[in-house]
Amino acid sequence: MSQNNIESALKRELQQQAGRSMFGRDGRLKNELEGNVGGNIHLGEYLQLGEIPFAPDPWGSDHATNLARLTEYMASLPGNMGGVVGGPLSKDDQKILYCVATLYAVGIAQGENNFAERSAAYADKYLRGGSASNTAWSKEHVREEVCRLILKHADPRAIAEDARLQVFNDARRYEMSRLQPNTAAGLKNLREHCSPDKFYSGFAKDKANLRAWMLKRGWK
Repeated sequence: MSQNNIESALKRELQQQAGRSMFGRDGRLKNELEGNVGGNIHLGEYLQLGEIPFAPDPWGSDHATNLARLTEYMASLPGNMGGVVGGPLSKDDQKILYCVATLYAVGIAQGENNFAERSAAYADKYLRGGSASNTAWSKEHVREEVCRLILKHADPRAIAEDARLQVFNDARRYEMSRLQPNTAAGLKNLREHCSPDKFYSGFAKDKANLRAWMLKRGWK
């Protein structure tokens, strides 16, 4: 196969992958993704969610699993097709973000003040234990990055400098749709936190995508 043919084949594959939307024509999350928490997480590399002391709703397991799925999807988008600059992020970074999204809010169970520090401490303990054995998350550098990103997830300077935190920023803002759906208070919250200038990726800035996630999270 010539170099031109190789490049054309790679381009077609990239376009096909990037063109697979997580949303159906009705604006809802496609059925095949509903039960798929982490599309790039292979057998033997699932986090043991049953062992995690999630915070009460709206910060509990429902939020964590939806956020993890959305974060991983956003991280997989090429930069020129809706992803953040430099996207798609590596598979390792996608796994790291999946874990960050799952564990970043567990510290809220003891209150919202300084919850990121408690969440990071829990993540360190959790990933050192048997729950992460024989998975990508058992590696020391992965554990360290998960904890560091949890600590820095709301730091504006860190977000501006790290594409992974930019992806997580966009996904977290989308997940604000879960709060008080179909109410004036919920709409005010979205207007404050989900205006296009608050997002980094083209995917997140697209109002149709935000609307689709709102439908997924209970809006009419």
